[in-house]
Amino acid sequence: MNVLYDHLTSIVIAGVVTLMIFGLQNQMRASQVERTAMYTAKEHALDFGQWLQKDLANVGAGIISGNPVIETIDTSSTGNTSEFRFRRTEDDAAGSPVVVVKYELVAVDSIKIGASKQPLYEVRRFFGGKAEGKSAPLMTRFRIELLDASGNYTSSWTNALVMHISFRMALPFKEQREKAFMDETHWETMLPLRK
Repeated sequence: MNVLYDHLTSIVIAGVVTLMIFGLQNQMRASQVERTAMYTAKEHALDFGQWLQKDLANVGAGIISGNPVIETIDTSSTGNTSEFRFRRTEDDAAGSPVVVVKYELVAVDSIKIGASKQPLYEVRRFFGGKAEGKSAPLMTRFRIELLDASGNYTSSWTNALVMHISFRMALPFKEQREKAFMDETHWETMLPLRK
């Protein structure tokens, strides 16, 4: 009888240990997916942010002082910058032709963040009318705003001294993540305008 009791006890203990191991493996898998999603989103955000910062530092480069450099800043009903167009010279060489650089926000998908469904966008860049790059299709917010000397937002580029650039990117693999630690990554900077 004691042998049967000992055998039954060892089976129960082995079952509990097995369930604990499966539970830990499941938690480790979910944690790994979350880390991968966070790393991917941060990498996309930093790459795109560095690209934006480098490109938008050239707003008005080579344009004679006093001439308009920003052609368009269109804002959608959601507050996103749907189109941003500026002028600059093609390169730094003297007499280089003036080109228009355009950033366009395009809806590509949607994702559930919290209780609401949010559209996902990608930002497309055009240089002289030709498509030359785009962001990851994970953008939930994209804004380019002008600030005057007092730090107030302005719609006039002649009064503007600084550009405030910000965006948010959703974390990828949402459908594979059971509990999200973080839903979005944020990036922003300010750049002086050439006058």
